[in-house]
Amino acid sequence: MTESGKLDRRALPDPDWSRAALRAEYVAPRTAEERRLAEVWSELLNVERVGANDNFFDLGGNSLLALRLFARIRSEFSWICRSWRCSQPPTSRDCRSGSSR
Repeated sequence: MTESGKLDRRALPDPDWSRAALRAEYVAPRTAEERRLAEVWSELLNVERVGANDNFFDLGGNSLLALRLFARIRSEFSWICRSWRCSQPPTSRDCRSGSSR
């Protein structure tokens, strides 16, 4: 806490985005499309490896990065990702299964 009683964000540890911190075990992407989609996630989220069942937000994603992701998906794959809802955790496999061309 700071002297004024606020949270001292600089004193907090850096988030752990490693595989060990994730709830899901790594599941390799199965198809060429899933592999390319995992690469896009990896680039946007700046993480080394993205599995097919990894949650976008658990990997450090946020709503602004999600918008960038949707734009990349639309330009690279010509898909419109429709499956993400606030109540459902988004995975790369979910995104592909709920997309339309």
